[in-house]
Amino acid sequence: MKGVTPVISVILLLLIAVALVGYASTFFTKISTTATSDAENRFDDINRRQNLGIQILSTSGNNGQPILVTFKNSGTDIIRENEATITTTGGETPVSKNYPSSIPGSGITAPFGTGVTCVAGTTYTIKIDIPGKSDIVEHRC
Repeated sequence: MKGVTPVISVILLLLIAVALVGYASTFFTKISTTATSDAENRFDDINRRQNLGIQILSTSGNNGQPILVTFKNSGTDIIRENEATITTTGGETPVSKNYPSSIPGSGITAPFGTGVTCVAGTTYTIKIDIPGKSDIVEHRC
C-alpha cells in the first residue's frame, strides 16, 4: 500500500495552518482598522459639535413684509453650508429653510429671509437649529 508519508502529511498540515493564520490575521486587522476609524470619526463629530454655537441677534419685518433674521455663530468652528436650519411657525404652515452659506466662528449673517410674510397681530416663533444646538425667539408683527 502506498500512502502519504508522515513527513509530507506534517508539511501539508503546517501549510494549512499557516494559511488559516494568515487569513485570520487579515480579517482581524480589517476589523480593528474599521473600528478605530469609526471611533475617530465619532470623536471628531462630538468635538466639532462642542465648538459650534448659534445665537439669534435680531428679527425684523412688519405687516406685509418678509420676516428677516440675523444670527451669529457663537462658536469657534465653522457652520457649514446648509447646516443651519431656520424654522418659522405661527402662520398657517411652518416654513423651514437652510442657510445656504457657511458661517465662520464668531461670524454674523446678513439679514436672511425666513420665507414668511408678516401678518398683523400674528406672533411667529423662529428657531435656528445646528448640529447639537439651537436658539429660539418670537417675532410679533
